[in-house]
This record gives sequence, C-alpha cells and structure tokens, in this order.
Amino acid sequence: MKSPDIEASGILLTRFVRLRFMRTQEVLTPHGVHPGQPHVIFALMKKGSLTQRQIAETIDRRAATITVMLSRMEESGLIKRDVSTDDRRCAKVSLTEKGQALGLELRECFLDLDRECFAGFSPEELKQMDGFLVRMNGNFEANISSRKTQPLPSSLGEVEQKEQSSAE
Repeated sequence: MKSPDIEASGILLTRFVRLRFMRTQEVLTPHGVHPGQPHVIFALMKKGSLTQRQIAETIDRRAATITVMLSRMEESGLIKRDVSTDDRRCAKVSLTEKGQALGLELRECFLDLDRECFAGFSPEELKQMDGFLVRMNGNFEANISSRKTQPLPSSLGEVEQKEQSSAE
C-alpha cells in the first residue's frame, strides 16, 4: 500500500506540471510557437548554429521529433539551414533575425512565468526546492531505460558553472 503522503505529493506534482504546461501554452500561443520550439531557439541563441543531431542531444529530444519541429520553424521563418561545405549530408541550423528577436521575447516571457510561479518564495525556499527537484530528477534518471537522457546538474551552482563555461 502506498503512503498517503507520497500519493498526495504525486498528485500535487502532477497538477503542477499540468498547470505549468497550460500557462506556458497561454504565453506561447500569441507568439505562434509550439511547445518544444523555445528549447531549440534558446539552444541556438546560446550556441550560434548546430546540426540537427546536436540540437536533439542538447535539448534531449529524439531526432525524429526535431525533424518535424525544425521544418515548422523553417516554414515560419525562425531558422535557416545551411548545408556544410565539408559534408553535404550535414546542415547547420541557425536562427534568422526573426528567430533571434522571438528568442529575446520568449526569454522575457519565461522569466515572467518563473516570477509568477515562484512569487512569495524566499531565496532559501527556492534553494531548498532546487535540491528537491535535483534529487527527484536523479531518481527518475537512474531508472529510465527507454532512451538516453542528458545528465542533469546536481545543484543550482553546477547549472551556473555550466552556463559560465559554455559562454567563455
């Protein structure tokens, strides 16, 4: 029999994930963006240009998912694909000016969502929650066998270190 506390926590977490998804959709819809596209945009903003495979690895999605997503984004004028001169089978994907501008807007939208979500939390509470979330992610990562996932940072400090080292 399951512990009532664990079951209640699971229900609350499931509800939170659903509400976060719904709020995110409300924010993305006016921009004409589909759910996974901001991750691609942010990855390209950070790295400049990437191959389709590199995008899939960076945002932890399947290559087939990325193919459909990139086609939509190209049709919308958000990205462009440039065939490599070294290997014609390989195309580098980069943001257009429209995609870059949208990325800046979306970054602000997500910051606003985070501010809304974490309103009323102290810095100590946020740090404690980060620790809980890192542990919860680790619990699932240890048991996922269906596909490879990107290793998650073990702490918020590690997130900041990774961001600094990739910016250099």
